[in-house]
Amino acid sequence: MTRITFAVALLTLALPVMAVAQGSHSSGPPAAPSAETEKFVHTAANANTLEIRSSQIALQKTTNEQVKDFAHLMIKDHTRIGDELESIAQKQNFQLPKGLDSKSQSSLKRLQSESGMRFDRTYAPMMLKGHQQAVKLFQSYAQNGDDQQFKEWAQQTLPTLQEHLRRAEAMERNGPARTSTR
Repeated sequence: MTRITFAVALLTLALPVMAVAQGSHSSGPPAAPSAETEKFVHTAANANTLEIRSSQIALQKTTNEQVKDFAHLMIKDHTRIGDELESIAQKQNFQLPKGLDSKSQSSLKRLQSESGMRFDRTYAPMMLKGHQQAVKLFQSYAQNGDDQQFKEWAQQTLPTLQEHLRRAEAMERNGPARTSTR
């Protein structure tokens, strides 16, 4: 009986030590993202999808070559950006939003309803405002983000978004609606 009592006592003392040791070597699921990271990723994913979809509409609706060129660039670059975001999110078991938020859906509906110069007058400022917001979002996270992988991605993506902003400013400044052939 003494042996059984001794064995139980030994196991009682050893179990917490074994649990701690296993926990430190565990390769369990990554920690849940912070609210800051979650907001950044969801906002970035939504904006990225909006850039692609609105630019697909632009290719159907505009007759302006400057707008078409810009739309082609948006689709190419934002598809790559979205693929990178999805890759990082998958590695971290992070769920990206499946669709657009209601504000973005409304913006797309508005674009769909326009054509010709009216379309260009809607699309160009939308791209300018969207890229101003994206640059601000990515600058903030690149400097202050708390997830290293998403922070590095923000830093790497920022120059592309800044170039998009410069092009959107030029498109708005040159007034695509004024040069539209329709």
